[in-house]
Amino acid sequence: MPDVPMFMYHANPDWLVPVGPVDTLVDSLVDTYCQDPDDRVTYTRDHAREHLSLEPIAAASALMWLRDRFDGIPAGTGCTTHDVGSMALDQTTWPVWSSIVGDTLTSLLGRPIGT
Repeated sequence: MPDVPMFMYHANPDWLVPVGPVDTLVDSLVDTYCQDPDDRVTYTRDHAREHLSLEPIAAASALMWLRDRFDGIPAGTGCTTHDVGSMALDQTTWPVWSSIVGDTLTSLLGRPIGT
C-alpha cells in the first residue's frame, strides 16, 4: 500500500491510452488501498479533452495539488473519483495556468523566468 497520497487524472475520450484500463486500476486501488480510511487517492476524469490537450490543462491542478503537499497541507482522506466536463473550467486553476503560460512565453522571448 502506498504511504503517500495519490493524484491521478485522465481524459475520458483518450484515443492513445484508453480510459478503461485506468478505471480498472483505480477500481483496484479502491478495493485494495482504500480499505484503510487514512488512504488518499484522488482521481479526476475529464470528459472534454483527449490525450494531448489534457496535459497542459491538467498541469495547473497537478501543480496546485503538489504545492499543497509540499506546504504541509494534507490531502483529503479516502478515495474519490471526480467526473468533470473539463478541468479547464476550474476557476481556482486559472491563475496557475496563466502563470505557466506567461513563464513559457517570456522564456521563449529570452527573458529569465521569475523576473
